[in-house]
Amino acid sequence: MGTDKSTEITDDFGRFLISRNVVDEEVVRESLKLQRSKATVIGKLAMEEKILTLNQVFDILEKKLVKQKFFCQIAVELGFITKAIAHKLLQLQKKRLPPLGDILIEMKAINQYDLERELAFFKDINKDNE
Repeated sequence: MGTDKSTEITDDFGRFLISRNVVDEEVVRESLKLQRSKATVIGKLAMEEKILTLNQVFDILEKKLVKQKFFCQIAVELGFITKAIAHKLLQLQKKRLPPLGDILIEMKAINQYDLERELAFFKDINKDNE
């Protein structure tokens, strides 16, 4: 049975919390969904980083209405950015996401004390894997 990508648990810390019975899968799925909803849109990031102009962003968004492709794919196709720049923008977007722990606290799924304890344990067991 295949896993639906939209419900797949993709955050290592989230999987860790589930394995320790701190929160259940549904809570982590909802927190990841909320986290993604708070992501800065790529066009805005590209303008903040002075990679794209407002007119270029509008050109990409106009094409996006017709093509079922991602913003960065269209920007590369139009020659506005390279694949390397697209990757940089996606990494920057990911880096700016609010931490999963903060989202879980906001959802009242975990308290600050438990979050700090679990995060310390998670970092401790993962430092050997770096």
